[in-house]
Amino acid sequence: MNIKFNKDIFILGIESSCDDTSIGVSKNMSVLSNIVSNQKIHKKYGGVVPELASREHQKNIIPTLQEALKRSCKRRLKRNLMRRFTRSCYKKLCKKLQKEALR
Repeated sequence: MNIKFNKDIFILGIESSCDDTSIGVSKNMSVLSNIVSNQKIHKKYGGVVPELASREHQKNIIPTLQEALKRSCKRRLKRNLMRRFTRSCYKKLCKKLQKEALR
C-alpha cells in the first residue's frame, strides 16, 4: 500500500489490560517501537489478581513509556506526543506521565 501524507502522523498507543502493560509508537504506517512489560507476580497465584495487576500497571507504565519513546523519537517529538496524549485522557494520570516522561 502506497499512501502519501502531507504531514507526519504519530500515534501513541497504550494498552494495560489483564497482566501486560504495552506501549507503542507509530509514524505514518510504520511501527517505531512496541514495548511490552509483563507481570510475573501472578504466576505464584495461578492467575491474574486484579488488585496486584492494578498496582503493577501503575509501577510499569512510566518505564514502559520512557523506553517506547526512547526507542522511537527525539526529545522534541516526545514533547509533542505527550502534549497530544495529555489532551485526551484522565488528567491525573496524564500529568504524572508527562512529568516523568519529559525528564
